[in-house]
Amino acid sequence: MAQAPLSAVGFHAQQAVEKALKAVSALHEIETRRTHDLVALAQALLDAGCAVPFELESLRRLNPFAVEMRYEEEFELVTSRQELTETVQSVLAWAEYIIFNSASGRAPT
Repeated sequence: MAQAPLSAVGFHAQQAVEKALKAVSALHEIETRRTHDLVALAQALLDAGCAVPFELESLRRLNPFAVEMRYEEEFELVTSRQELTETVQSVLAWAEYIIFNSASGRAPT
């Protein structure tokens, strides 16, 4: 079975992380600007006092997949399939925890 190109996997990874960050921001009523910049989205959460259990650098490496991959002819991949997987799993697990605990009446962290 052939593997999907890393550029395609990265695009979908970036989108998943972006939507998770925006979901947690919306849940906490944190206003964010319209952006695909994952670091800016995470920074808005941090500025509002919401802890994030992942490094901003891992998000920075996903950012190029949102725009550059689609619109620029030359695109340098700066991450691996393994790192993409780990970042997405970390962010989605965190967002799920925050959203579930908020929906169940528990105080999210």
